[in-house]
Amino acid sequence: MVGFIWWIWHLPYIMKFRSEGEIPNTLPVGRLTFFLIGMINVACWTVMYTEIFRITKSVWPLVIMHTMEDAVINPLLLLGFVSVEKNQAFLFSLSVGMIPTILYLTVGLAIRKWRKKQEYGKAS
Repeated sequence: MVGFIWWIWHLPYIMKFRSEGEIPNTLPVGRLTFFLIGMINVACWTVMYTEIFRITKSVWPLVIMHTMEDAVINPLLLLGFVSVEKNQAFLFSLSVGMIPTILYLTVGLAIRKWRKKQEYGKAS
């Protein structure tokens, strides 16, 4: 549910505020396809962000992470300073590629497993 809400939150940004030239620098697809791929991406990121929130009990690590992505990774891609070969962008694009997305999901699931183990140890 949280991932869906975050996805909808990004709707105006992707559909209205991003220029036509920026999206192909990240992934060579149209605006709507980019947004739909973003839905999967946000759902995977949600696991990691939620688990970090649960162990820190603070939104600030998440704010810093998101700010760093928006301040460093996104401008490098969107402005074309860093590029990924168009035929490999679906796999390797830093912000929406499948490999980074799977990595974020894996990190989130690993943190969850660790957190659950810690909670189980305290309950015993």
